[in-house]
Amino acid sequence: LSFPSSLIFRPGSAILLPKGKAALFSLSQKLSNINNRVVLIGHSDTNPISVSGRYKNNWVLSLVRASAVANALAASGYRKPLNILSLGDTEIYQDNSFFENKKNYGSARRVDIVIYSERDKG
Repeated sequence: LSFPSSLIFRPGSAILLPKGKAALFSLSQKLSNINNRVVLIGHSDTNPISVSGRYKNNWVLSLVRASAVANALAASGYRKPLNILSLGDTEIYQDNSFFENKKNYGSARRVDIVIYSERDKG
């Protein structure tokens, strides 16, 4: 599952928006009903983060955003282990022409919730 940052965060922020909290609350109830391993992965685009910003770089912002999603799931009642990763801009589309269209940046800025299959639970 991919949550675009525009749904759950303001630009350059790791504070969840109300609509993001609501979506994660609903999801936490569903995730609580399965025993599969869950991993949260933060992603960013290739634009350098603002020098005056709160975060050193996109990797750090992506990690803090993934952590914010984990905290929201926990606050909503999810009690199972979560792995949290940040890939920053290291795993984006290989074709740089993807970013020629400014609208595509939004799909790079996201937090993925990866639910592993039963056989991959370990």
